[in-house]
Amino acid sequence: MYVGSNDTTLCALRTTDGSTIWNGGAANGAITGGVTIANGIAYYGSNDGNIYAFDITNGNTVWRAATGAAVASTPTVLNGLVYVGSNDTTLHAYH
Repeated sequence: MYVGSNDTTLCALRTTDGSTIWNGGAANGAITGGVTIANGIAYYGSNDGNIYAFDITNGNTVWRAATGAAVASTPTVLNGLVYVGSNDTTLHAYH
């Protein structure tokens, strides 16, 4: 299971007992929305106004993009595009 936290990290947890597998991610603000996993990539937004794509297999940031305001929503991945709303009142799409 993958969850973001107020301390700016993305955490991988064991679903059997809740123990931490790893902490990572590259956000510069709290991660208050949900995390979506698709094809080995974790997508999540941050209060720093960015959406992040983080490779869960090697721990590298694949990309990040500025949305214009804090992101508290959970990204959705469909047909190769990542959709996320931000507090700038816009639905953003990335690939």
